[in-house]
Amino acid sequence: MTDWIAEYVKVVRHLFPIMGRPEKAYLEHFSDHISECFEAQPPDSMDAIISQCGTPEDAVRGYLDATEPEYLITRIKNSRRWRRLAICSLVILLIAVVIFARLLWLEYSNYLNAIDDAFGYIIETME
Repeated sequence: MTDWIAEYVKVVRHLFPIMGRPEKAYLEHFSDHISECFEAQPPDSMDAIISQCGTPEDAVRGYLDATEPEYLITRIKNSRRWRRLAICSLVILLIAVVIFARLLWLEYSNYLNAIDDAFGYIIETME
């Protein structure tokens, strides 16, 4: 696979709204197909690939048109749910780390105060 074909497939890959097993299999088959098309004479630019195979948007649109709408809607909803779950988990983890750091700081300051009381100076004022 030449650099131009790899770049074209990379652009197509980034245009997919979701990336699961079926999409990866489609991209692998798509990549093989384009490589076979240009097996005799490798492309010299991205424009040569676009003129023969179409734009990357056309390739993605062809896949999405052939796919069931219910499948796409379900996958997009699930990806949004997983993203929200990941963000909420990270926020909860961040809050837990801040609370834990605050508790450690309080314990450390109590430890320093205990050292000052045990080995520190006692100053008494007499009047």
